[in-house]
Amino acid sequence: GGGGYGGGGGGYGGGIPAGSSEDSMEVDDRDIGRIIGKGGCNIRDLQAGTQCKIVTPNKKDDNDDPELRRVKLYGTKEQIERCKEAISGVLMGDEPKDVLAQIDGAVIIKNIEPLSMGHLAKIKAKIETECNVRLELDARSARIWSNDGDRNKALDAKEKIEEEMEDITTVDTLTVQVPAQIVNQVINDSALRQLQDQTGLTANVCKNDQGTGIRLTGLAGAIQEAKTLIERRSSGEGAE
Repeated sequence: GGGGYGGGGGGYGGGIPAGSSEDSMEVDDRDIGRIIGKGGCNIRDLQAGTQCKIVTPNKKDDNDDPELRRVKLYGTKEQIERCKEAISGVLMGDEPKDVLAQIDGAVIIKNIEPLSMGHLAKIKAKIETECNVRLELDARSARIWSNDGDRNKALDAKEKIEEEMEDITTVDTLTVQVPAQIVNQVINDSALRQLQDQTGLTANVCKNDQGTGIRLTGLAGAIQEAKTLIERRSSGEGAE
């Protein structure tokens, strides 16, 4: 029959490399789509990352098991082993690039929230220097590679990143003192408003024993940013 996904050319990616071994995997019929991915993105990443050619079955033959489909793999023995391991990870719901990085010894942090990812991008260089690692940031995951092959360094970096992200995603409350005559001006500052829109932070004028202040409630990372901003505005005004 035809060559499976991608028409009659033997699946994705053209012909089969000369001198390669052939192996196959039995895969549940419903999982074929997972291996292929949206618009073929998974199978592309798997093939690029393993140098292995993957041919997904076309339509079923009458004598095929209706539940199981045979996926053919072409490459060296090492490439095929790596590819099988990667496909197993993808079938468990992981991104191909994460699975492949993990096989190669990287430490992965998955399902990172956008706010945390933004913060992580800011501290990336600091973490890389302090922990002697290389950080690769994707849409929702971070891949950590130790620079000298010592996986413990990558694990330490993961712990450090998770602590940082925990700090930033903890909801907190803080009151920053602001002189009464400028408090309305500071609370309506455009940069502070923008921060509120982006992070869901709330800022309210409040009076306490120390005088007037702005009470901030929201994620710890956003509060620290707002505090710095308010203090800068307050001192800037007070200096005139």
